[in-house]
Amino acid sequence: MTKRIVITGATMVLAAGFWVLFIGGGARFAIGLTLKSVVEEFGWGRSELGIAVAVFQIVSAACLYVAGRLADRMSPRVVLGDGLAIAGVGIGLMSLMAAPWHALILYGVVFAIGHGAASIIPVGVMVTRAFPRRTGLANAVVSSGMSVGQLVVISALAAVLVAIGWRSVFFWLGIAHLVLVPLLVLAIPATGESRGEQAAASPAGLGTRQAAKTRQFWLLLGVYALRPR
Repeated sequence: MTKRIVITGATMVLAAGFWVLFIGGGARFAIGLTLKSVVEEFGWGRSELGIAVAVFQIVSAACLYVAGRLADRMSPRVVLGDGLAIAGVGIGLMSLMAAPWHALILYGVVFAIGHGAASIIPVGVMVTRAFPRRTGLANAVVSSGMSVGQLVVISALAAVLVAIGWRSVFFWLGIAHLVLVPLLVLAIPATGESRGEQAAASPAGLGTRQAAKTRQFWLLLGVYALRPR
């Protein structure tokens, strides 16, 4: 009985991390998918929405750092839950967009903050705590959610775009983010650790300065820098 509970708790953490990255992996490309429809409806230039995308890249990158710091100090469940809620509100309100500055604020700032918080960094912390002995495999499974999400979510949104318009694309993305919040709370223990493996000793980590002196750190940084966005 105990063994079954351990597997179930760890699997729930794994599934929660996968779905967070699955939705986020597709959602960030929604503005590109809807760009043509939006500029044609309002008569805007593509550069006006391009500014929102540029701001998104900057804000989300900064929030990744903050999310990592917060995930180390508190439960990743809090960071991910708040991030999903903020991202859901930001991307959902894009369905009401009527001026370029709406995209700048809602997508470039609000959604970027939530997307940066509900990202691979706190998910990685959560999964590492839940799987201290199988960290590499577990992180590989959840990280695949980003790539699968880009394929599946964008395909589904393209069908929505054709059937009922670009506003519905953003609306349903907002709903998807918000639906994940209660599921995340139920799936992840308050500490962000799997109940069955809480007592297992986690390997000691390196500080930023120590990690920067290793070859693996720079190889990993290079892989992420070259990864298609």
